[in-house]
Amino acid sequence: YRYGYFLIRAKLPKGKLLWPALWLLTRPVDPPCYHEIDIMEAQGQVPNRMIFTAHYGSNFGNLTRHGSKNATNLNLSDEFHDYGLMWTKESLGWYIDGKPYYETSLARDNWLIDGKEPCAAAPFSEYMNITLNMAVGGNLFSDNSLSPEEAAMVWSKPTFEIDWVRIYQKQGDIPSTALEADEIYDGEGGIKEIYINTIL
Repeated sequence: YRYGYFLIRAKLPKGKLLWPALWLLTRPVDPPCYHEIDIMEAQGQVPNRMIFTAHYGSNFGNLTRHGSKNATNLNLSDEFHDYGLMWTKESLGWYIDGKPYYETSLARDNWLIDGKEPCAAAPFSEYMNITLNMAVGGNLFSDNSLSPEEAAMVWSKPTFEIDWVRIYQKQGDIPSTALEADEIYDGEGGIKEIYINTIL
């Protein structure tokens, strides 16, 4: 996908070292260049805080941040919430339950890292894949003192629940190979529907 409004309804896990994330990452290219947009990521031991960030660079292990904000005041593991990202050529905007929380401009003359352009194309202008996942431990945590096995014993809610995913795009932003729409029902109370490339 490139540009559009990405909307995901989810209920987050609760427990130390749990790392739920909804994010976009560029497809593999040569030479390597990475653009990553975190629609939402959180730490399971802090159920009322989420992080919005956009990263870019040529080294996936050491990306440069472009815009980052913590948002607090909701208990994200007790109820479902709608996490939204509006991605245009000009800006990135993050939403929770339809309320705007943060916006960062993409209107820049250059994207230099150490005096060099890291990518052939401007960051956040390439097609990206969407990922919904949960990790256990990692570099988002300053305290990794518990092993995942130990942490599992104290997880009060070790599930990352996704109700649905919807992606809205303008006609000119949809590649010719894209599906008009798709629906998925897993029958187990997980993802109920996915709308892909719904015309704005």
